[in-house]
Amino acid sequence: MIYQAIDICPDHIPFVDYIFRQNNEALHGGQVSIAEWYTCLCLEVDPDERNFIITVNGEYAAWMKLNGLNTPGGIYIAMLVVAKEHQQNGVGRFAVRFAEDFARAGNKDTVWIQTTQDNLAAVDFYLKQGYRIDKHIRYAVGDGVFRDEYRFKKQWKVSR
Repeated sequence: MIYQAIDICPDHIPFVDYIFRQNNEALHGGQVSIAEWYTCLCLEVDPDERNFIITVNGEYAAWMKLNGLNTPGGIYIAMLVVAKEHQQNGVGRFAVRFAEDFARAGNKDTVWIQTTQDNLAAVDFYLKQGYRIDKHIRYAVGDGVFRDEYRFKKQWKVSR
């Protein structure tokens, strides 16, 4: 299988909407319109973040948002959503490694990611990728409900 991470563009908005809706229960997300996706991903782009579509053999498979690009130390995987039909085939593993390589290329030594404690598949996945639980957080997620979350961390030495 050939995995790639490509910068998001307006053509990807329907796919982001599709996988967000498909995974809404696990994400505890609210309703987001196509216009809102277009605005936040294409028009009002935060210079401290970058969004990618992960493809498998040219087919859209996941959306990943990296944050903290302009801050020292590390980056956050602020969103990683894999289409159900592509789960359990290496897409998440590729995306996490891509984020780690992206951080290293920027001389950063840490990657963080958060997930709700009830998202057991994600918790197990991040632990298997070598992340450790760094912090317990109570946080209002997309649906406005406060939930318990874990912040995961993976750190390495940066050669200068």
